[in-house]
Amino acid sequence: MSDLVQCALALVVAGFLLIALGGPAAPLRALRRASRLAASSALGALTALLVLPVDAFTYTALVLLTLGATLAFAALAFSVRHMRGDDRLGAYARHVVLLVAATLLGAGTDDMLLFAAAWLLASRVVIELLAHTATPAQAVTAAGRARTSFRIGDTALLLAVGLVVLFSGQSDFEGIGTQLAPGANVAAPMLVAALALVVAVVVRSAGLPAHRWLLASTAAPTPVCALLHAGFVNAGGIAAIKFAPLLSALPVIMFALLASGATAVVGGTAIALVRVDVKGRLAGSTVAQMGYMLVQCGLGAYAHALFHILAHGAFKAQAFLRAGSEVSVPGAGTLAATARGAQWLLLLPCVAFFVAAWTSHLALADLVLLSFALTLAIEALMLAWRRTCLRTAAVRTLVVLVPAALAGAAVHLALSGAIDAAALVKHAPSTHLLGAMIGALSLLAFVRAKRVELPAPVHTLLVRLARAEPPARAAPGGPLVTALRAARRAN
Repeated sequence: MSDLVQCALALVVAGFLLIALGGPAAPLRALRRASRLAASSALGALTALLVLPVDAFTYTALVLLTLGATLAFAALAFSVRHMRGDDRLGAYARHVVLLVAATLLGAGTDDMLLFAAAWLLASRVVIELLAHTATPAQAVTAAGRARTSFRIGDTALLLAVGLVVLFSGQSDFEGIGTQLAPGANVAAPMLVAALALVVAVVVRSAGLPAHRWLLASTAAPTPVCALLHAGFVNAGGIAAIKFAPLLSALPVIMFALLASGATAVVGGTAIALVRVDVKGRLAGSTVAQMGYMLVQCGLGAYAHALFHILAHGAFKAQAFLRAGSEVSVPGAGTLAATARGAQWLLLLPCVAFFVAAWTSHLALADLVLLSFALTLAIEALMLAWRRTCLRTAAVRTLVVLVPAALAGAAVHLALSGAIDAAALVKHAPSTHLLGAMIGALSLLAFVRAKRVELPAPVHTLLVRLARAEPPARAAPGGPLVTALRAARRAN
């Protein structure tokens, strides 16, 4: 059955490549054909997922293909109207269709070499798409930042894949687990490969400090942003899931992935707090969400990570495609006018996490998930309180949260049965790190809700973190020497 899925994937990717070759001649027709092919691919993958008896790896591939093809259909159909009349529509059509082909190939293939080829192709195409911006200055900034970051991430991935293939003697992902027996010592080449893989995953997922390429990408066309934030950045999490046997065999690597994810969660939330533009806030949100996905992978909860990829991809694609219709209404969407003292409830998830970690037997991944759910529920109730009476607010919130929780639990159970979650043992460093992350998030939520004025040094640091380009370094010698040099050149 896996061979049948791989053959169907090859036909779909070949179809997108043929459409991309004819894209410059008739770009609008190419976009329409690609959108139809994406829709039929999504329907076919979903049908195979529901009907065919498949193994765990094929199940994961079909889930990712269904999501990728659905998002591609939405972005391509949106591009037909959004990019009409663009001077470089032919080049845009070719590159965006190639990006869809590379994304689907990377999500569905079971071969490491094909996965690396899809990874490299997607990096190259994204650089070209980021150059398709409103002004040349924005194009140079976005493409240059992405080129620098991707060069590091792509080199790390090639190193990881090369070492794994040379050491294991096979290139399929399912063969990694047979080479790594539980409890056995891991050879040095595999340790280096795991370290390189973490670097590649962090760069592609826009983790700190490699997040500026994603912030610079907000200047790209809206459908490109949707594909980047809903699909392209997910390649980091997909790589972590595919290489799960290698990562799970090394607790040090798992903790490094956990630490990088926790840093990205806090940093991305802070970026979204200080950015004033809609796309900038969405970019900060993506950094935080990808960090949370890395936290789940670092805890060994790969089923959580896969479900998060599905939910975040659908949400972020919808958010970017409707970003142009965002209307700023004074007072709307804020929590400042809620009941007096209610903002202090946002610190409750941090306390609840530590109490549950010390008194319950739940896994860390479940504790983090419950803490985030509690934060969202408190914010939803506070926002609803501001708009209407408490009884109606509670009813409306429960009507939304209860079905969503039940649907999420059902999907999570299905994914848990298909993916082996080698959960990291609950130990003090992981618990303290996650507690610090949730405490920082609770503090940021409290600052946003209560509109606390940050100290000037802290605000300056967050603004610098949220810039697409790092601040320019001052010339050696200090400002006085710089001024004297400028005066001498003027004379």
